Amino acid sequence: MVLELQKPRPIWQIMFSTHHTDVGLLYLITSLAFLFLGGALALVIRAELFLPGSQIISDSMTYN
Repeated sequence: MVLELQKPRPIWQIMFSTHHTDVGLLYLITSLAFLFLGGALALVIRAELFLPGSQIISDSMTYN
């Protein structure tokens, strides 16, 4: 039994694929990215509200 190495596919071919394994992988990567982004933003809000008067986000229009 000989193991054949396949040439890696370009990223655009994976991004626009309709194959179920590619779609599942993209779904997993996207959900993990949003999980980490939401966690980071939650930590920023907690740090902002930790002490009264402390300003981590200084621009008043950031929340709007």
